[in-house]
Amino acid sequence: LNFAIQILDAISYVHEQKIIHRDLKPQNILLHDGAVKIIDFGLAVISEHTIASRDATVTIPGAGTWRYQSPEQRLHDPTGGKISGKVDIFAFGLILFELMSYKKAWDGFHESKIMGVFYE
Repeated sequence: LNFAIQILDAISYVHEQKIIHRDLKPQNILLHDGAVKIIDFGLAVISEHTIASRDATVTIPGAGTWRYQSPEQRLHDPTGGKISGKVDIFAFGLILFELMSYKKAWDGFHESKIMGVFYE
């Protein structure tokens, strides 16, 4: 539970800096001397709004690792998908699931099957 709180604190800090990571996954979370560090901001975007804002930043849909993407990241809207820091919270939920269950999120599901659930 301590690691989960540290991950949330790190996400909160990143969002306070008005950054949306967009590719949060276990491989981008390091543990150093008992402290969690988030790395790989290659797909990150700067947002004019905070996570609590109803407004969002316009980004290219599909960015990130499919297993940890939120529906709004995956849906290929030709007008451009609007996302917020909530996509990082969605990814955190999947990471927390993996930490608690010792199972991979969406294990046994093909990416197209997951997309079918998102489109329903």
